[in-house]
Amino acid sequence: MFEPTGIINKEAGSMKRITDVLLGAAIIVATAAAVHEVTYLGTVTAVTEGRIEVMVVDERAGTESPMTFAVSEETEIFRGDHRMTLADAAFEVGERIAVTINREVAGDRALTIRLADHHEE
Repeated sequence: MFEPTGIINKEAGSMKRITDVLLGAAIIVATAAAVHEVTYLGTVTAVTEGRIEVMVVDERAGTESPMTFAVSEETEIFRGDHRMTLADAAFEVGERIAVTINREVAGDRALTIRLADHHEE
């Protein structure tokens, strides 16, 4: 006797397994990409064309150390929730900053910079 529901249930089970495998693979890829990104928190100490120097705080060790990050038009810059261009960022010495880089890329090119909104300070 032919039972079409058995075929449908087998196909549905196979589709669910395929979906689960693809979803798992997507999560692994997203996690692997994020693993290489690191965010440094600190205070701006100097700004030059294409570079920003930050006194980075290591909260675990309770120490600070200077780091220099390359900044370009490709760097995403946010002041509060507002995205802005490099020209409009107006970095100020002494202001708090969060800089995200990709450790797999040569150098310390800033991917994202976050600054406090002037109204929040």
